Amino acid sequence: MENLSVDLRTSLLPSLEDKGGEIRGDYGYDDRGRENVVDEILKKHRRSTQEESKYLCFVLEAVLETLKHEGISPSATAVFASLMSFMGSDQGQENAVASAACCHALSLVVARVPMPVLRSKCVECAALVMGIIEKVNKDPMVLKTAIPCLGQFVAASGPRDWTAMTPVFRLVLSHLLDQHPKVRKKAQSAVVEIFAAFQNDACVGMLDQASGDVLELSTQVLSGPEHTAHAAAKASNKQRKKAEDDIRAAVSNALRLMGTLKQIVHLLSESCAQQLCSRVLSLYHLQQALLASSATEILLAFCNAPSSRIHVKVLVELLQALLSINALWNSSDATLEMSAIQLLESLTVHIHQKGGDLGSLLSKVMHILVPQLASQAEGVARSAARSMESIIRETVTDALIKEALDNAGQQRAPLVSLITAVESSFGVQYYDSWELSLSITQQLIPKLGRTGSVLASGLLEKIGELCAGVEDVAAGESGESARIAEIAQNTLGICIRSLGPEIVLDHLPLDLEDALDGQTEGRTWMIPLLKMHMKGGRIAFWLSEIQPLISRIESRRLNAAKDSPHSRQVSTLYALELQLWSTLPSFSSWAEDVDEILPELTKTVGPYFEKRKDLRLYISQAIQSICGQTRRILSHYDLWSGFPDPCTRSDFEDKDDMDDDFDDDSTYINRSTSDYGEKRLKALKMQSKIWMPLLLNAFVNTHSSKRNHLQCAISSFACLCDENIVNAVFKSAMTRLMKIANQIKTGELGKDAVLDGGDTDIERYCTYLEAIYALLGGIDVSGLKLVYQLVLNGMQEKDPAVQKKAYKILHYIVADRPDFCGTEFETIIQNVLEGGATAISASRAFRIRCLKSIILHLLGGKGSDVDLSKIPFINAEGTEMPTTDTVRVIIMPMVSEIVLSIKESNKKTRAAAFELIIEVANAMNEKDPHGGVVSLVHLVLGGLVGSTSQMVSASVMALARILFEFTPIMMPMMDELLPAVIMLLRSKAREVIKSVLGFLKVAVMRLDSQTLLNYTPQILEGTLLWAEDSKNKFRLKVRVILERLAKKVGFEPLAACIPESHKSLLTHIRKQMSRKDRLKSAQSEMDWDGQSFADTLHSRGGRSKSNASNGPSAWQSDVFSDDSFGKKTNRAKSLLGVEKKKSSKVSFKSEPAKARNVSISESQDVLNLLDASTSRRMVGMNVRRSGYVEKERREEDDVVFAQDKHGKLIISEEKKEKKRDRDEFLDGFDSDDSDIEDIKGIHGAHLALKGAQSIAKASSYAGTVRSAGGKSSMGRKNEKGSHHSGDRFKAKKKGTGGDVKGKGSVQPYAYWPLDRKMLNRREQKTKSAKQGLDKVVNAAKDGALKGRKAKRRRH
Repeated sequence: MENLSVDLRTSLLPSLEDKGGEIRGDYGYDDRGRENVVDEILKKHRRSTQEESKYLCFVLEAVLETLKHEGISPSATAVFASLMSFMGSDQGQENAVASAACCHALSLVVARVPMPVLRSKCVECAALVMGIIEKVNKDPMVLKTAIPCLGQFVAASGPRDWTAMTPVFRLVLSHLLDQHPKVRKKAQSAVVEIFAAFQNDACVGMLDQASGDVLELSTQVLSGPEHTAHAAAKASNKQRKKAEDDIRAAVSNALRLMGTLKQIVHLLSESCAQQLCSRVLSLYHLQQALLASSATEILLAFCNAPSSRIHVKVLVELLQALLSINALWNSSDATLEMSAIQLLESLTVHIHQKGGDLGSLLSKVMHILVPQLASQAEGVARSAARSMESIIRETVTDALIKEALDNAGQQRAPLVSLITAVESSFGVQYYDSWELSLSITQQLIPKLGRTGSVLASGLLEKIGELCAGVEDVAAGESGESARIAEIAQNTLGICIRSLGPEIVLDHLPLDLEDALDGQTEGRTWMIPLLKMHMKGGRIAFWLSEIQPLISRIESRRLNAAKDSPHSRQVSTLYALELQLWSTLPSFSSWAEDVDEILPELTKTVGPYFEKRKDLRLYISQAIQSICGQTRRILSHYDLWSGFPDPCTRSDFEDKDDMDDDFDDDSTYINRSTSDYGEKRLKALKMQSKIWMPLLLNAFVNTHSSKRNHLQCAISSFACLCDENIVNAVFKSAMTRLMKIANQIKTGELGKDAVLDGGDTDIERYCTYLEAIYALLGGIDVSGLKLVYQLVLNGMQEKDPAVQKKAYKILHYIVADRPDFCGTEFETIIQNVLEGGATAISASRAFRIRCLKSIILHLLGGKGSDVDLSKIPFINAEGTEMPTTDTVRVIIMPMVSEIVLSIKESNKKTRAAAFELIIEVANAMNEKDPHGGVVSLVHLVLGGLVGSTSQMVSASVMALARILFEFTPIMMPMMDELLPAVIMLLRSKAREVIKSVLGFLKVAVMRLDSQTLLNYTPQILEGTLLWAEDSKNKFRLKVRVILERLAKKVGFEPLAACIPESHKSLLTHIRKQMSRKDRLKSAQSEMDWDGQSFADTLHSRGGRSKSNASNGPSAWQSDVFSDDSFGKKTNRAKSLLGVEKKKSSKVSFKSEPAKARNVSISESQDVLNLLDASTSRRMVGMNVRRSGYVEKERREEDDVVFAQDKHGKLIISEEKKEKKRDRDEFLDGFDSDDSDIEDIKGIHGAHLALKGAQSIAKASSYAGTVRSAGGKSSMGRKNEKGSHHSGDRFKAKKKGTGGDVKGKGSVQPYAYWPLDRKMLNRREQKTKSAKQGLDKVVNAAKDGALKGRKAKRRRH
């Protein structure tokens, strides 16, 4: 190799010296400013150990040295000229290795040469490379490096150079069939590059000629398999082998060429591509799987190419030809069928997209695809279903539906045939594919819509038959059938929503009355589907069809109740009636005719609402739905839709009852117009005079646990209805409230006393407060002033319910009524701050929300307008307050209260406090990105020196929460914050210690390793003070902190800082972690334990997103609970779905013993059941060993057996003697004692029974006896059931009967232990399990018979 390098240098240097001027001038392009191309290539190949790379480096180093010697910049043009000069010399052509190395270097450099230079020299350079190839007799080593050069020369050539470049192109084309894979691959890449370069208008002639050459080669090669097959059929037996070799060679050449064709078919000229596709289609008739698959890939690549210029007529011809090849659709090759299905889909969709007329081809395509659903190969069936869905999605248009409707009864339209094909997929032969058929139907039905609903009658009947079998499925069918039934129901729901209930019920009527008369089977299963899926329908249909049916069923019920009020018939009729009423909210959801039908709806359902309490839920839900959706339509068009609804706010505690199903509501909103929204609003205002009193009276007279839906309906209606009506209802409610307040004050009931709304005056007062809360969305500012005075009185009340509702009302006023807060903001702040002294724990959650709204208003821009002189609570001493930081002055006492609320006993209050801390931090961060969060932290830090341990503990918890969310922002503060918190570990208050340990958990979790390493000595010094304290699980918490710290900073730095007295704990932790690593029991994905802030995603402002799925309450329980990992200790589960259990502490002396006794459930990795060691472990751990068995096994492992002089083992029977001693001890007890037989042979029994007269008196033994796997340890030694048969209680004297008591006064008993073999189907198994049972049963019968006889004799 060194000789080669020397030869290259010595041969390159003279040739370049002779042609140095040619390099500078003749190439006419200066690119010296470009990057050194040689260095770039050397950097990539210098470290390679392949011979080709070494030769390449030698050539380039020689070129670089030569250019440097000549003083020429090593640009791409200079290197290109140098290489071509050398290759043109005699030295460059006499050595094949040198030629290959130069061609390799040339192929890498040519791509970087400017196009003008390359185009001017492409003919000369191509001729030179061709000459080298001929001179080395087409050596493969030279070919695989020279062909890429030729491809780039041809691609760079122009139209005038094509005549000279044609032989070069054909040479590259011929090597597509080369026997050497590397040469073939290079030729393939070169051809693709050439055709890609010809895709411009200037190269049209070159493209046509090159495409012709490809077509000529393809015709010759692709016809080879068929010709050789015919020749083989005519060959004699002697020529059979040669004929088979010819077939094999022809097929191989065809496959090689087709590998290139699928990459360039879309780049060929239109005429050549069409002829090529026809040639490719003829390969299907050979029924050769590989050829057919390759042909399909070529056609598929042709159709899917974005730059395909093929005419739609050609695609239609291809589709017709493809449909006519029957052998393709009956193939046993699943891969081929899947490719063909994909090709069929692509052709159909592209024809439609190009504006082609599919006509009858669409139905043929569907009828071809439907039988594929019954394929044995699941991939084929699913591929066919996906293709059918895609074809339906793309081709079923309004024009196609109109054509089908216009030609009804005349000729079969393509769409009708398509629907018929889908209907046929529900046949019995497609049973296994019904799930796919339903999926196809779910795509077809929305396309038909209400316009083409008449065409879906057959599909509706098929789906209805599947849905009717739901009850049969519930009775015990397979899970597969249950899933199909569920999908069928969802499909019918899509039909209800897309086609309309009128069409669905026309083809699938309920038939409830006929079913009640016994004439047919009713479709009661349809009612829940109407309730679930109905949306965007017409209320008029419900009033004309469903409501009369309800009336008739109600009449039947009333007539039946006259004879038997509690009969089953009455219950059935009542249930049907309620089910039908439950569909009213669904029909009201986004109904199209609300503006027209609302008066009739009021007239029909109003009396029912007033008289029947059981129907108020459904009617109020319908009203709420109509009002809420009207507001959304008006808001969409920026029209006035009232003030925010207090009962549907995002933080409303009963928001589960709201209509939050906004998945596809945007469709209905966009379908509505602003005029329609205003018409709905006008209709609601007209009916509000009737509904508001009805709703309010119903609300007052309903129990508090059942009126949430009524409150939501009142709230929604009040936001939209006429202002005068709301004020009238509000005044009525206020009047009644004042009367109730007077009743509470005087304790007397006057003449006009209010008695509705509850059993006591407090309950009545709360009821009307809730009613006023529901009306807040429609009350004006003057009304809000009255409500505010009412709230101020409620805030001072000692009753928790009254105070809670007062803060609830205040929260809405502060958060959503800026028209009132704008003038009374300082007064509200003053009253809220004063109310902190009288606030009860039950009202803290809503009070926290009030503080939240005030703080967000202050941070949002109102803080600068606040006059501190109007807030005496803040300026209690009358001193002059600073005006530069008004917001901070007001927020300070609020933050203190929020922090203290973290320690509240109410769970919702704690969650609200944590949430508010983060929201305030976000708001302050948005207002001041550099110091907002820091300012909040300084406010919270003041609590660390609080006068009570509760305040200190709450402040630490708040700091931990802020640190978890805003770690990057708080990093500069850690030098001050962390030491201050660690110092609190010396406090005597245990709640402070608990909070600090939680803070350290978060700190270790979120801080980076280097920061933690700096504070490790201080963390250890503080935490180890509680390492031996087990109360409140402090010891366990300290261990968890050390484990996480060790994962972050490593064991070595930790060992250097930990005191000598605690190093044993660190050693134990290291052993445990090493054991877990060895057993591969780490969790499959990283938990948030031990991740740093650098490992998590952060949003704007540095906020962590790692806890997005957990709420504040869950976060609190995880960090500050008494458990080491929070309350969710059982969240880690094994792969088998069984919760992991803590393994007992067991130390082993040998590594094999360790691995042998680890529970299978400890590993989180997938078990390799083919591994013999895994099988042994599973068998060994099949039954959990008791402590004694484990001890015995370990003792046996450590036994060293003595040997005699001949090397034989001497085994003693020491253990058996000990066992006999134990059994002898138990023999001293009463042999008739019922418990003694159960514990014989169990280790430790003789110790537990020492000093006891009987088993019953040995209380210490009650918790010590364990059975392995729930079975008695004596079950294997004694005959089954023998020690429970009752024989021990038989009289011992001959001739006497009955049972006697033992010395321990144990009552006689007998029972037969449970055995799962009794449930076995095999007679042999059950026979062995029943062995001995007949004695117990017969003895019991005899004893009972004797007892009855004796009793009769006594009486």
